[in-house]
Amino acid sequence: MPRGRKPKSAAAKRLDGNPGTRPINDREPEPERGFPEPPANMPDDVVEAYMMIGRLVDGMGVLSVVDGILLSVAAYAYVRWDRTARWMVAGLTQEISGVLSGEDANQEKWTRSPMAIADRDNSKAIRECLTELGLTPTSRARLMTMGGDAKESREETMLKPFREDAG
Repeated sequence: MPRGRKPKSAAAKRLDGNPGTRPINDREPEPERGFPEPPANMPDDVVEAYMMIGRLVDGMGVLSVVDGILLSVAAYAYVRWDRTARWMVAGLTQEISGVLSGEDANQEKWTRSPMAIADRDNSKAIRECLTELGLTPTSRARLMTMGGDAKESREETMLKPFREDAG
């Protein structure tokens, strides 16, 4: 069960001036920025989706090397959704949007198609992954980019007090 809003990162709290005045987690992990390699056993069509989604996220400056698993889940979900959508559009079976079933000809009942359920589930999985990766308008508004080279900026931040004393 959800417990309310997702917690803000320490960097976001610092930027906002820590309005809640609660202690800021100074030991929050900061993963290295980078484009994770797709797993070796990933099928070709999933690798294409992985690279497509990865380029979008990396272009925003928010992809880190630890996002590979989430990127893989998003790629698999995208490929499954794409296949389901193509089957539904092509009308390959009668069980695509709904099935008339009943014990006799006078009793008709609509039941949900397994393809429609798969389409709904795959769409939900994609939406959840893309939200976590910052590819929806609302999630982009909550993100902070890591800049060009996060490692250099972190080092610069740590060295700043020493440079001010020397200069």
